[in-house]
Amino acid sequence: MKNNKIVNRETRKYLIIVTYGIILYFAIMNIGQLIPGLGYVSAILNPIIIGFCMAFVLNILLTLIEEKIFDKHLKNVKVLYKRKRGISLLATLLITIAA
Repeated sequence: MKNNKIVNRETRKYLIIVTYGIILYFAIMNIGQLIPGLGYVSAILNPIIIGFCMAFVLNILLTLIEEKIFDKHLKNVKVLYKRKRGISLLATLLITIAA
């Protein structure tokens, strides 16, 4: 006899596969109606994706400034070292605007 948990897992797995197949079938059959909707979703998500990419690139520059300048050269200056994240952020924004 099989354990009920194992049967439920297998049943759930097959149910998910069948549901995915049905959704995929209907998506392929109605592809003409889906394409304008995908364009609309893409137009909404483009600024968000661009924002994430900019944040990723700026975070690399922020970490570089924080590690190279503050951790190596200004560790003894306590007032600046406590505020290193904010000053690094300001420096990163100024460098980006200047570029």
